[in-house]
Amino acid sequence: EADGTYDQSTSVDNDLLGFQCGGDAWFCILQGLRIGTEGKVGIYANDFKVRNVGVSSDGTPSFFQFFDDTQAAFIGETRIDLVADILPNWSVKIGWEALWLNSLVTATDNFPTGSPYPGLGSQQAPFLNDQGEALYFGYHAGMEYVW
Repeated sequence: EADGTYDQSTSVDNDLLGFQCGGDAWFCILQGLRIGTEGKVGIYANDFKVRNVGVSSDGTPSFFQFFDDTQAAFIGETRIDLVADILPNWSVKIGWEALWLNSLVTATDNFPTGSPYPGLGSQQAPFLNDQGEALYFGYHAGMEYVW
């Protein structure tokens, strides 16, 4: 605006409910040292909501979009662990794991980039990108007690 500001916000919500199955396999490298892998896959119902709001400096909403729907989503998990026995009941465990999700709504994919004001370039048309993805991965370490 000529003498003010404009605030644009996008909020998304993914609620996943579904089923998953998986398995694991372990191999003994040496006595007291083993390596294992685990994998899981799942199909979920993603009940998502997307809300885009633009507010002028005088507090009047100049732009509002809301989407609410349900679609199928996939989740895959994998992990690799190395376990070393240090006492009969205690082990040290280190590993790597990853989580991949698809058919999500994300704020960056649904942020309107057009002008909220008439006559100033391309207008903000309603749109929805519900095919976002997320990949999370990292390392873990810890102790394990078996009785």
